[in-house]
Amino acid sequence: LNIRKPGWPGGCSRPRRPGTEIIENMNEKQKAGRLSKMNNSIGGRRLRHFSLEAEFKKKGIDIELIKPRLLWVMDDIRDALGYPIYPSTAPGAWGRTDGPDTSRHYAVDRKADAGDVFPARGAAGQAWMEAIKHPDVGGLGFYMDTRGPDGQEWPMLHIDLRPGETTLWCRVRRSYIWQFLHPGTFNLQMERFLEKERLY
Repeated sequence: LNIRKPGWPGGCSRPRRPGTEIIENMNEKQKAGRLSKMNNSIGGRRLRHFSLEAEFKKKGIDIELIKPRLLWVMDDIRDALGYPIYPSTAPGAWGRTDGPDTSRHYAVDRKADAGDVFPARGAAGQAWMEAIKHPDVGGLGFYMDTRGPDGQEWPMLHIDLRPGETTLWCRVRRSYIWQFLHPGTFNLQMERFLEKERLY
């Protein structure tokens, strides 16, 4: 006996989204956790350490303006670091629709491939080292004059995916120091900071 259901060839039932048969047997708390993981994917890859909902969407960060690969790289760095990394919620810290189009944050007719993050306190130097090692990181800035989500002084990293040799810089008291222009001053500032964190 071949019973056909309208709209589905061969009498088969409507295909289910992978994982839904497991979810049906869970309680409400388990379902919420499972669905959160299923919805925490971008560009076909699930993020292991960042929550798209809690850390981006609910903080007003439009992930549609961001290249998925940037978040994959951030996730890799967070995994290697072993400590939390908090996305900056400052305007323009991720995708921007105004300002100069030379910025890697700029996201008009393209997606931004730059983001600003606050590594866990005491782990900024280590996060810098892990970011330098990542093959996709093309621009890396260390900001020593920023304030974190709590309003207190907190070092920030700028990470982007520009092509070519990695560009390094730091910012101290609102002054930018580029490694390729002033290597001695740049190295001195970074050494001082890393010594402060006992990582140098």
